[in-house]
Amino acid sequence: MFCFCSCTGCKDDCSSGNLQFNLPVQTYGIKDTLSQGDTIRIKLDIPDKLPERNSGVVYDFIDYSFKLITYMVKIDSFPATANSQATFDWITLQGESQYVGDVFLVLPTFTDNAYHYEVLIIPKQKGLYVFGVNSTFDRASPLKELEGPCSKNSVEAYMKLETDMNVNFEFLKQSPDPSQANIDRKRFDEFAGFCFYVR
Repeated sequence: MFCFCSCTGCKDDCSSGNLQFNLPVQTYGIKDTLSQGDTIRIKLDIPDKLPERNSGVVYDFIDYSFKLITYMVKIDSFPATANSQATFDWITLQGESQYVGDVFLVLPTFTDNAYHYEVLIIPKQKGLYVFGVNSTFDRASPLKELEGPCSKNSVEAYMKLETDMNVNFEFLKQSPDPSQANIDRKRFDEFAGFCFYVR
């Protein structure tokens, strides 16, 4: 069941299009260059009440699937390769990770009014990589509609990386694969992207 939680001072004009939500992502251990055996920690603590990022209206996400995946792509070759399991060890501390088609499905646990997922990622191969996590919503597999204002509008979920570290967007230009070198900054940020070398 999906409930609606109102807020004061919010607009509920439904003509602006889809309902869009930012999901917070925390990262630890990212830097320009890592060594094999170093550890990156990724943590999701997604509250079950989220403001729509354009209107500010707060919606409840109870028993909700955000359809999240996470992955590493090796971008210093053409074509880029996305065999996340071969290039990194993934140790899940909270929630569950299911490896399907070169990416990991993110299955958070729900406790204390939030969806929690935490994983340690340890590089095994040298190279230039980009990390990402995103919702796989599309027209063929949309996210579930929400009750409340604009309930008929489709739902979109984007990631928001909470870090002061340099995410090295410019490293993408070093990839010989145009599908990586030409990624725009908005998409990179909404997929919680960051680039780094493993030496």
